[in-house]
Formats: sequence, structure tokens, C-alpha cells
Amino acid sequence: MKKTKIITTTLLSTLVLGTISATTVVNAEEEVKEYNTNAAVGFEANDEPAPPVDPENPDPTEPIDPVDPIKPTDPEQPGPTPTVGPLSIDFASTLYFGNQKISTADETYFAAAQLSKNSDETFDETTNYVQITDSRGLTEGRWELRVSQPSAFISDESKQELSSAKIYFTDIALVSQEGNTSKYPVLNNDGFFLESGSTEIVATANEANQGLGTWVTRFGSKGTLVENEEGKEVEIAGKTVTVKGKYAEQTTKLSPQVRLEVPGAANKVAELYSTKIIWTLSDTPDNGEENTEGDTL
Repeated sequence: MKKTKIITTTLLSTLVLGTISATTVVNAEEEVKEYNTNAAVGFEANDEPAPPVDPENPDPTEPIDPVDPIKPTDPEQPGPTPTVGPLSIDFASTLYFGNQKISTADETYFAAAQLSKNSDETFDETTNYVQITDSRGLTEGRWELRVSQPSAFISDESKQELSSAKIYFTDIALVSQEGNTSKYPVLNNDGFFLESGSTEIVATANEANQGLGTWVTRFGSKGTLVENEEGKEVEIAGKTVTVKGKYAEQTTKLSPQVRLEVPGAANKVAELYSTKIIWTLSDTPDNGEENTEGDTL
């Protein structure tokens, strides 16, 4: 581009001839040349599992080390076992409702908070959660997260069934790492319960650029945890629940947002009861048909 600068000066004279004006023109020429190059980067699907993150601050650069709530210090307890592939379930909390006294009244028991172990052998507590990651690199990628309870709680030794027991999940939220620009997945509802033989759809991603990256579905938050104090009264679901039961020494917090309701009429034996909670993450193609090869945890 040429730039022309015009500088005007005035010359004054005392001669009779009068005033003489002169104009000086200065041309400043710039010669600009361009040379274009390219910059590029490629991406591919990531099959490596994402580590469990803090459900309050799901930053993948600051993972946590979640441990079993029943025996948090047992070195034989296995760590998280994420599913494989670029569409994966990275972690889901084990739910422990304490060691309770047999009661003939209807009872409600709170789940232990999720424990995580620090490098100095201390423990942190947070809310229970499930974590998934979509690293397929598909703008049209879709997924669906379900949870099911195939069978009732069964006692370990005598194989007795704990009839009509229900697990309630409430105050559900979806969160991802700061800066994730994909659309939020859709929560199917803000609460549900599981019982023997039931299945619930938890969250779905049905649109382009939705649910990409790592997402945490959490039940409550650190702020909704309550102290594990015998006899403490907590208002939940329109009723007053008294904290009771024995938990691991490291468990100082409980989650009212994950609770077990047991009828007083249910027969109980003095054993540990357990059941499977199965989380299923399925690829849901455009035609709406479920891919039965989805991951489970």
C-alpha cells in the first residue's frame, strides 16, 4: 500500500513582494510481500481410559484415587476397573449403607460418602458418582447411560433375599471440566429408584456435538453430605431420618441423596447383603436402535 505524506510549510518575507507559500511533497512507499504456509494437526479416537476425577471439579489433570467404602485401607481391594474403548465408563461408586441393627420398622439408610485416598495416606470424602468419557471424535456421536439392578439384595451365606428394598438416587447433576464447549447431555429426570429387576435411563446425548469429553453424573454434592453421627436427624423426601449404623472408620460423611429404604416386614438375617448395580453406556445410532455392545460397569 502506498502512503503519501503531504507536509505544508509557510515562508514569511518582509519584502514588498509579499508572502510566498511553498508546498513540499514526500512520498513514502512500502513494498509488502506475502508468503503463505499451512499449520495442521490430526486427531484420532483415544482408547486409553480416563482416570477418575473429583465430581466437584472434574479436572482430568487432577485425578483422584477412589477406594472401597467397606474396606478402604485393604490393599487387596481392587481399584477402579474402567471399561475399554473411546466410549467408556471410567468409574462408578460402590454403595455401602452401613452395618445396621435388625429392625421390624421401616428404615432408611444413607450411603457412605465416596472416599478417595491421598498420597499422604489421608482420605477425602465427596459425593457418589458415575463418570463416562466420549473420546470417539465423532461430531454425530450419540450415547445413552442406563443403570439397572438385575436382582434383589441377597445375603452372603444363607442366600436369603431382602424383599422390597429400594435404592433412591436424588439431586442429580451433570458436570464436565471447565472449558468443555460441547452441549450438555440430557438428564432424564432429577431422581429415580432401583429395585430388583428395574432399569432406568440416566442421561442421553442425542444431538451433534453433545456430551463430548468426560462427564460426571453425581448425586448431591459435598455440600449436601451430612455428618456420620449416630442419632443425627436429617430431613429428606419430606420425612425425618435418623442417622444410624456402623461404617468404616474413615467414613465421617454420609449421602442422603443415595439412600436405601427397607420395609420392616422384610425378613433379615445377621449377614452382609449385596446386589449388583450395573451401569451401561451404549452407542445410540441415528436410527435410534441401541447398540447392544455397549460398555457395562
